[in-house]
Amino acid sequence: MPVVIVAGADDGVVDPKAHSVRLHHDLEQSSLSVIPSTGHMVHYAMQNELVALIDAHFGASAFARADKPQPTESEAEATTT
Repeated sequence: MPVVIVAGADDGVVDPKAHSVRLHHDLEQSSLSVIPSTGHMVHYAMQNELVALIDAHFGASAFARADKPQPTESEAEATTT
């Protein structure tokens, strides 16, 4: 199973080397990103970076649901203007 492991380099709660790196070595289909200058709450502090890492690992459509109709290009453009 593909897994994205993200850790803050400055995490004072969980040691990234002791846990994230070990987990990455134990899981064959994993990717590991240790975000510099970030602590334990990396998912709050670096939201855009986290989404980019997930998209890079699983593809940009990782969050699109297959059973949910996707908007057409003109519908998508209409919502951004």
